[in-house]
Amino acid sequence: MPTVREYQFITGPESSSPPTVGTPTNPEDFVTLQYADANYGAGGGGGALRWTDESGKAPLLEVEHNLDVYRFASDADQELWTLIRVPDGYVAGNQVKLRILVFSPSTSGNVFMKTTAYLIREATDAIDSTTNSHNSTNSEITLSTPSKEGREIEFDLTDADGEINSIDVAVGDYIKVKLTRDWGSESSADSEDTRYIISSAVPKFTA
Repeated sequence: MPTVREYQFITGPESSSPPTVGTPTNPEDFVTLQYADANYGAGGGGGALRWTDESGKAPLLEVEHNLDVYRFASDADQELWTLIRVPDGYVAGNQVKLRILVFSPSTSGNVFMKTTAYLIREATDAIDSTTNSHNSTNSEITLSTPSKEGREIEFDLTDADGEINSIDVAVGDYIKVKLTRDWGSESSADSEDTRYIISSAVPKFTA
């Protein structure tokens, strides 16, 4: 009797269906390369951000709870700098944002982290140009229990129309970012250092 062989050819998850165009909502949803580029910083803008701490203004770098953190003091003018490339999948007009995670040993008080973004256009602007800048409009956060609670902060690096100083941000542009703690503007300043988890920084290029 002849042997019967049965083959199954699967090109994706079994019982899958073509993804709906738009923002993924289910764990099994697929995303396009363009969506991944725009949301997760691929195409030249992704990966962990590398921060530079200027001598004399650097927050303390330590390892806490198995994570690299920068500690922003409650009474010192400290700053960090990084450079973000606008990725190939970016759609002009979308606001560019940056998210980070911070924590403090305190269970009360306020922390006010801020960014200033500088537009650096390739073959146009000097690397140290401050002509086109944007100050983030986020608010201070209020600490609560438990101690060391992780708190996400989202900074706007452009205005709502994707512009810095009325100039459209475009694919291939660079955004130079300064991160600070505006302790002088905190309504009830947390006396503890604010710990910024270095690996938590994620740029976002869509609404």
